[in-house]
Amino acid sequence: MIALAPSLARADDFLLDGRFVTRVGFAYSGVTRGPALSFSTGIEADILRITPRVALTVFFDADSTTRLDLPDQDPRAGLGNLGLGVGIFYVSDGNVAFGLASAPSMAFDNDDVIGVGFSTRATLYPFYVPMSEAASSSSDHFAAWVRSALSVWVLARADFTGDGNGGTLAFGVSFDLGRLMILPELAAMKSIH
Repeated sequence: MIALAPSLARADDFLLDGRFVTRVGFAYSGVTRGPALSFSTGIEADILRITPRVALTVFFDADSTTRLDLPDQDPRAGLGNLGLGVGIFYVSDGNVAFGLASAPSMAFDNDDVIGVGFSTRATLYPFYVPMSEAASSSSDHFAAWVRSALSVWVLARADFTGDGNGGTLAFGVSFDLGRLMILPELAAMKSIH
């Protein structure tokens, strides 16, 4: 029983959290057959604490790859995916966070749904601060929030379409816009109470 006490005490250190992320990067897609720019946005919420530092997450992602060298009318000019999936999110004692998430998705081009896909994304936050901790910080709120919102990511996806099957590899940087919208309000509410 005594051995469990430190672990239970640390459970309060990691409250459930969420992220609203905008991503930009580079990709190569076997479906569009060439290098492309990658743009995406995602909403992720921690729904269950598995351990004091690991949470189960659910997320919704909208991804697109765009080849700037092709006209919009070319079916290889772009590929989009909408996915809903699950993952895990780990926050270390040093506030480095790592997320890993997978999802099935619908694949579409500029006009219509063209198939299905399955993706896995890994994300690294080098300066992550959970929202509850960032809101209660006594100094340097904005800098902590901005640092906490920055991350790098890599994605692997397989798409199965009527025009052919192919894999997509992408990587880039992301920014959690949700932190900059929500954290000032949380900090204000905590200072009032």
